[in-house]
Amino acid sequence: VIPEHLEEMGAFTRWFASGKLDTKWSLNQIKEILRAKASSQTLFLVLDRLVQLAGEYPTDVVECIGLLVENTVIGEGRWVLDSKDIRKAFESVLAATKEGPVLTNVERVINRLGTLGFPWLYELRPLADELRKRLQSTSQ
Repeated sequence: VIPEHLEEMGAFTRWFASGKLDTKWSLNQIKEILRAKASSQTLFLVLDRLVQLAGEYPTDVVECIGLLVENTVIGEGRWVLDSKDIRKAFESVLAATKEGPVLTNVERVINRLGTLGFPWLYELRPLADELRKRLQSTSQ
């Protein structure tokens, strides 16, 4: 990804959020944008759309949320990460899949939020408890 194109790529978030593009293609594009660490004042729209897609595309959604978390720098970008949206997305993921790797990625993202010191992490505790139970049952 060419750094000069990051601003343009950030503008793609509006198209992604609209839901008017092919879903799988647009998920792949938004992952590339997030991997390139494109900044945009519309990144909150990405999370809103990911919540809508979590049940149908759990693997992609968890990966995108993980990238959003990794792109968050202490003191910058925290407004993008809303506990209610992340909780809704992860609840949909848990309802949609029992796949160990996806559940492990959800756990990794929650743990990363903890290491970044997000103050609302306690709101995800019930979800994390359910996740641990499921991971234990899949490993038996």
